[in-house]
Amino acid sequence: MKRRNLGCLTSGGMIALVISLVFAGASYAIGGGKMFSPGELKADSSANSLGAIASHAELEKECAACHPAFWDADTMTDLCLDCHVDIQDSMSDSTSLHGAVMSKFSTINCRECHNEHNGPEGEITERLSEDFPHELVGFALTGHQQLDWDQDVTCLDCHQAGYTVVENILCRNCHEQVDSDVTGTHIDLFGTDCMDCHDGIDTYGKDFDHNAHPFPLVGNHIPLSCVECHQDASSLDELQNTPQDCRECHEDRDDHEGTLGDNCAVCHTPDGWEFGVFDHSQTGFDLIGGHAEIDCEDCHVDATYQGADPACIACHAEDDEHQGTFGTECQACHNPVSWLDVTFDHQGPLAADCFACHTNDKPVDHYPGICSACHTTFAWLPATFDHQVAGASDCLSCHTKDKPGEHFGGQCSACHNTSGWLPASFNHVAAGATDCLACHTGQRPANHFGGQCSMCHSTSAWKPASFKHTFPMNHGGANEKCATCHPSGSYPNYTCYGCHEHTPANINNEHEGIANVNNCVACHWDGDKHDDGGEDSGGNDGGNNENNENNN
Repeated sequence: MKRRNLGCLTSGGMIALVISLVFAGASYAIGGGKMFSPGELKADSSANSLGAIASHAELEKECAACHPAFWDADTMTDLCLDCHVDIQDSMSDSTSLHGAVMSKFSTINCRECHNEHNGPEGEITERLSEDFPHELVGFALTGHQQLDWDQDVTCLDCHQAGYTVVENILCRNCHEQVDSDVTGTHIDLFGTDCMDCHDGIDTYGKDFDHNAHPFPLVGNHIPLSCVECHQDASSLDELQNTPQDCRECHEDRDDHEGTLGDNCAVCHTPDGWEFGVFDHSQTGFDLIGGHAEIDCEDCHVDATYQGADPACIACHAEDDEHQGTFGTECQACHNPVSWLDVTFDHQGPLAADCFACHTNDKPVDHYPGICSACHTTFAWLPATFDHQVAGASDCLSCHTKDKPGEHFGGQCSACHNTSGWLPASFNHVAAGATDCLACHTGQRPANHFGGQCSMCHSTSAWKPASFKHTFPMNHGGANEKCATCHPSGSYPNYTCYGCHEHTPANINNEHEGIANVNNCVACHWDGDKHDDGGEDSGGNDGGNNENNENNN
């Protein structure tokens, strides 16, 4: 029977495996794993310490510090960032180097740019992507990519001291090769700190558009060189903060010697000093009408352009035919076009007091108040008296002579209105007329009820009238026959003796203590017999409270 070939599982193979494992373990223990390392780590003693570690070389025997086991969830990038926390923080800032890389390549890992095991002096950063977003770190490569050179510009041409450092001397060395004269003059004017102004796309270079900024170049400013205005400016801040006041450059050409202020642009333009045009409306005094045709010196005597008095009277005092009667505000009536084109504005400051101008216009015995109470500013007639404007609350102060004989003595407004005397209606409430007899005594018919008119009549008319008879009118079978109680036909007087006891002695005995036994309704206000006497609860005395006579 033929034996099967066991290969490495033979006793000899197993012995060889054990010897290999022992040898590998001994080598790892003695060499710290060097047998598995592709090379030595960088020993950069100048780097900042991260905890107790100053360089990668100190991790030579701790492979797991950078290389996770195959069963770990962490990657090498995770382990890098565990130590390089500052890099992890900068990755979210697109203006930083690592943040710019992450904004362009979100899935990139550390090993694509950084490799180790290149020896103690080797470079960790081997390359950056050709698509690196250089403009995010403040300097675009647009301009350099357009240069017509014999060789391409590489990262190391500018970053010889590291990718985060650019030495200005390198800019000078390269650009002197392109144009030494221009470079030398430029450095003499603006210094050697190139990137204080340049950003790689010539934002502030030869293609700078000055007209897109607050100070456009027009007129005689166009052909000027930069240095003529930006003298001694060697940084972007100094360029941007160059004074824009005209006097900063043109002070030696100020013929006014500062008397008109610093803003030359009020009169002059960049097209030339001789093309000065002053907008007089900015002073609040428009040159219109006759003022538009006169020379500046006619108003600004001795070339004193500031502080001139804008009042009309300052120039036209000799033209004032009113001799100051109407004040100094000529513009209240006149305008700059013509003195004769006069329109008085009664809304102006002089029109508050009519009498200031119209004292001689008032007729004899005229209303003494202000003219505006009756008249308008358009014409004297037609006129309407405005009692409210005049504050006319006392009618009799003006209309005493208009009152007929035996007329109501109160205010006219009790009957009349301000539109006309007629029609008139007496307002008893406005007149405070509570005593009818004070006015209507002579209008009462003979044998009329002697009480107040208001007991039967209203203030609207005498008729219809209604009398409130508090004593029962069907008392004792009277059946509303007035003569039963008023036999004399005089309604203010009544008697009860026609039906009741009329012997004086008997009446007095029965009503002992009653002063006026003839005024029966004072006690018998409802027609019933009362032993207690007195008036009714409403204060009535029977309605007929005149002095009564006993007709028997």
